[in-house]
Formats: sequence, C-alpha cells, structure tokens
Amino acid sequence: MESVRALCASILLLIGVCPALHAAELSVAVIDAGETPLAGVAVVVYLDGTFASESARQPGVAVMDQIDEKFVPDLLVIQVGSRVDFPNSDAVLHHVYSFSDAKPFDLPLFHGRIHAPVVFDQPGLVVVGCNIHDHMVGHILVVESPVHGITDERGVATFKDLPETDYRVGVYHPDLGLPAEAVAFGSTRIAAQRELSIRVPGRRELVSNEALAWEDY
Repeated sequence: MESVRALCASILLLIGVCPALHAAELSVAVIDAGETPLAGVAVVVYLDGTFASESARQPGVAVMDQIDEKFVPDLLVIQVGSRVDFPNSDAVLHHVYSFSDAKPFDLPLFHGRIHAPVVFDQPGLVVVGCNIHDHMVGHILVVESPVHGITDERGVATFKDLPETDYRVGVYHPDLGLPAEAVAFGSTRIAAQRELSIRVPGRRELVSNEALAWEDY
C-alpha cells in the first residue's frame, strides 16, 4: 500500500443535523497537511461525551484473525468490556500474546479456533504480537466510548443518530507518534458546530500498519 506523507495530519469534521430525528450525523475525514484525504490508511476515530458511562456500554465481540502470517485486521477499536476472538486461519502455528498494561494475555501455540475470546476490561492501547513470528504486530485501542470506528478507503468515518451534546474527538494510528490516551481533542457541540478542523502532529509517515514490525515498538 502506498505510503502517505503526513508530518502533520488534520481531522475535518463535517456535521449535519436531521431535525426530524433530533439527532446528528457526523462524517470525519482524516486529511494530511496538504488537505489530501488519507485514503487507504485505516485510522481510528472515536467520540467521548456524556454517553461514555457504565450505563452506555455496548460491549461486543470483534475478530483479529491470523492470515498469511499477518493479523487481519491489524487495527481494531473496541469498547471496554468487549471480547476479541483470535482465530488462526494459517497452516502454521501461532502464539499470540501482549505485554500491554491495558491487557496482558497469552494464547499458547495453536491452530484454528481453540482459545476463548479475550475480554478487554480496561481502556488503553494493546499491542499484540506472535511469539513465533516477530514481524506480526496488531493494535487494539480500547475506549470508554460506544461511538467509534475506523476510516474507510476514502479516509472517512461516519457516525449517525448522535445525541446533540458536547464531544471530544480523538484519533489513533500507530504512526501518529502519540500515545493513544493523548490523542483526544477539545469539545464541540455537535448541533452548533458545522465544521471543525483538528491538526494532529505526527513524527513518521502514515503507512499501512503491516509495514511496522515488533521491534519498532
């Protein structure tokens, strides 16, 4: 996948409100310093607001497969309390683990789907590796918010039926060069703010995550 040069990146927030439903729709286009969409680069986008509470939690089940000695997908965003299944669809054995503070875990050598899904009960960034294949690296961002997603091939993430309230908007990509917990930005009232641009400092090129190896962390 082509590298995208982005010493700085911005988030462009295009906000539309549907009066009939009394709810807002938010499209977040992640662009580089030259205002070029980061198409083809998966970037996490999440919103923090008053809904980010225990009662608003909607934990689910996500899948991070292992195909051709890669984690697929290699970037996930999930809400606290969610589970992640790590099936091994390769013909070779893998040993999946993480030493991350948010969720250390260990799934010894296996093939197929023999291990139970892992529950992620704390917010934070979890870097996942394979004890056999050091080039395999995955990233799981665990957030409190139920409103989160990953940009599509156009570099856009869209959220619908949002309550009109104040939000903090955050993004994450392994190459932004910032800890996940620091990449959250000032609040905006979605019903009043029609457009908002946020600039994110990056220390490296934004590239496909698979270009990064375990020793880069």
